[in-house]
Amino acid sequence: AKTDLLMRVEYTTTEQGAKVRKQWSALEHKAGPDGQLLPIRTECRHNGTAVEQWEVEKWEFPATIDDAEFAPQTK
Repeated sequence: AKTDLLMRVEYTTTEQGAKVRKQWSALEHKAGPDGQLLPIRTECRHNGTAVEQWEVEKWEFPATIDDAEFAPQTK
């Protein structure tokens, strides 16, 4: 069924002269804070091999994000 949820991101990078096909997948979604559907299991694959897997125990979001977080950094 169409959910409009982000399920997978695929991209290719070059590392040490070799192309690496990377895939990040959101494998399960459950209701989080305020009812948003959020991934609770994710997986990262490089050239088809699973290299990382995560299971989210809890999502937390701040009430607001300070505008300074979006300001350009100056050196």
